Amino acid sequence: MAGNPYIGRRESVGVGIETVPGTGIAPQAWQRHLALTLDPKTTVVQNKSALGRIEDINNSAVTEQWVEGSINGKITDLTIGYFLANIFGSNAAVLHPTETTVYDNSFSVSSSALPPSLTFARVSPVRSRRFAMGTLTDLEIDIKQNDWIMVTATVTAKSGVTSTETVAYASENEFTSKHAVTKIAANIAGLTGATALQIKSLKIKISRKAERFTPVGVIDPVSFDPNAWGVTGTIVTRYTDTTLEDIAFLNTSQALSIAIVNTDVTIGTTSNPGLVLTAPKVCFSPMTLDNKLDQTLSSTYNFTCELDLISGYMLKAVLTNTQNGYAHA
Repeated sequence: MAGNPYIGRRESVGVGIETVPGTGIAPQAWQRHLALTLDPKTTVVQNKSALGRIEDINNSAVTEQWVEGSINGKITDLTIGYFLANIFGSNAAVLHPTETTVYDNSFSVSSSALPPSLTFARVSPVRSRRFAMGTLTDLEIDIKQNDWIMVTATVTAKSGVTSTETVAYASENEFTSKHAVTKIAANIAGLTGATALQIKSLKIKISRKAERFTPVGVIDPVSFDPNAWGVTGTIVTRYTDTTLEDIAFLNTSQALSIAIVNTDVTIGTTSNPGLVLTAPKVCFSPMTLDNKLDQTLSSTYNFTCELDLISGYMLKAVLTNTQNGYAHA
């Protein structure tokens, strides 16, 4: 018999790093979400054999099952690390300078090892399920004026199994637009002394498509093979000078820093929770000018991060919080 209907706020989504890829585990953290989809997907083959009639299809069968969807919510200083661990592929933790309980968790791209797979758990009044071998295909961070700093993770995973979960949200720190500082400079060394851009909004998106592989003889994927890794984004500023316009037009590469640090909160002795993204080589596309008669002009620049052979990376992230690394439970 059907149960009572419920609203989306009653659902919870958890995440954990798997010890064995594809073997589900209990969540290590629960994401505060604002939008959630983990929809079942199937591959269906149709039988079009002739049966002496003109109708075209007489049967069908499911040959493959998995889930796809996205998790959208505010960035929090602990749970975001699980998403970063998967999309980057490698992470390491060291104590933050002068601290004993605060760590700098560094995330970097690994070209020689598969990223750690995740288990996603979705709990609702109707049912609870774990989705193993979870893989992010996109991770987008969205910064807007007078708003929370948001993250959207696009995910795919195995079709899932029924589970029993204990939902427990940890105390985490969040971030608003006032906590974000964006800088560009000719090189990484110049970022420290650079003047912050007066941006209206910024999006940065890490993409790593994953090729689903379901071999003959099974119905669930046995892997989501990662493909090429890339980073793109968009910056919107007030149009007050031509500095960025000239840089974009000449395709002059710049180092880029996006520092999201909650200076209203102290962790450890004197530190602040935060996430700092650094790209040593970024090229901007020529601007698009939003020319409205009764509004201050805005300029929009799309950008692409490029691999810098001198620095040895395209993008790195450092997450400062009270968690010592991101590994399986």
